Amino acid sequence: MKMIKAITLVAVVALLGVTFTACGTGGRPAARADDFVAVQLSGEWFEFHDDYGGTTIARTETEVDGMPAFQVVGTIGDGGQWGGYAGFGLNPDDRTLELIRSAEAISFMIRGDGQRYFLQVDSEAVRDWGHFATVFETVAGNAVRVTAPIRTFFQPAWAAQIGRLRMETVTGMGFGAHESWRPAPGSGEIAPFEFTIWDISVHVPPEVAAATPPLPVPVAALEEESYTE
Repeated sequence: MKMIKAITLVAVVALLGVTFTACGTGGRPAARADDFVAVQLSGEWFEFHDDYGGTTIARTETEVDGMPAFQVVGTIGDGGQWGGYAGFGLNPDDRTLELIRSAEAISFMIRGDGQRYFLQVDSEAVRDWGHFATVFETVAGNAVRVTAPIRTFFQPAWAAQIGRLRMETVTGMGFGAHESWRPAPGSGEIAPFEFTIWDISVHVPPEVAAATPPLPVPVAALEEESYTE
């Protein structure tokens, strides 16, 4: 049986050449995880990557323990001045956008390849792609639960700093990999990555969770139910 570990990100991240500055969410007080309720997300998922060549990403829908999951496979190439990158993001529906803006943390399960990845929250106040992000490690072949408090998200040091993250400006979120964390960054070597991720949730106050509509039922599921009746 695979071992399951839990990781909680609670510090400013400064890893392997990618430094995040300590602006965070400003005066938001720290809160206990058990004060909040985990709610799953909905919306349109999409892939993104650099345009320098050698970088690829493919996302496949699958299941883990009966839960919807994504298997993500790709390569990171030489991304030029800013480094190669690839990942996938969420354009949230109205339901999920309100959840993200109310979130104290984001959590998920991931079975990875032992490499490092980022979790990013997009803000309409950021004008130069320097969105707020945090970094997490995976354990090769093992399932890991990652819980990332919003207060641990920071802008890259190269970005125009906007101060604290104002949650009312959040427009989406995403996961990804960067060249600087792969073997021999800047060498032009193509570096593969692979992970499976599921149970992506935000942790919100109980009153927000209680007022949130249930997850939308996929059209395919509705058609199947109609057909079997």
